[in-house]
Parts: sequence; C-alpha cells; structure tokens
Amino acid sequence: MKKVMKYILASKSPRRKELLDLMGIKYEIVVSNADETFEEGLTIEEQSKRLGYIKAKKVFDTTNGNRIVIGSDR
Repeated sequence: MKKVMKYILASKSPRRKELLDLMGIKYEIVVSNADETFEEGLTIEEQSKRLGYIKAKKVFDTTNGNRIVIGSDR
C-alpha cells in the first residue's frame, strides 16, 4: 500500500501560501504560534534559520502521520 505524503505549511503567511499554490502543491496550514523572540548574538540569517526550524518543529511535534512540515521565517 502506497503511503500518502502530507504537506503542512507552518505559517499563515499569504506569500508562502501563494508560492505553494503556484506550485500546485496540496497542503494544509497549521500555524505554530511559536515564540519568535530573537536570540542575542545571532546574525539575521542565523535568526531566520532558527525561527524557521522552531516553527516547523513545533508543528511537527503536534501533528502525526507521513508528513513534511514547511517552516520559514523572513
């Protein structure tokens, strides 16, 4: 039996939604509501990677099944 991969966007960003729509990907939106406090001493690039990971991880931990969680920040 073939397992279906579910795509989850961990963001309410209209732009990220638009990009997935343009690619024709079927997905669901699960907003992470993660703490987006900046960590002192990190560059903006490091902050962005860190926050994207935190958002995706939080949604991954609260969902189940065969899934890919897409988390991003600025």
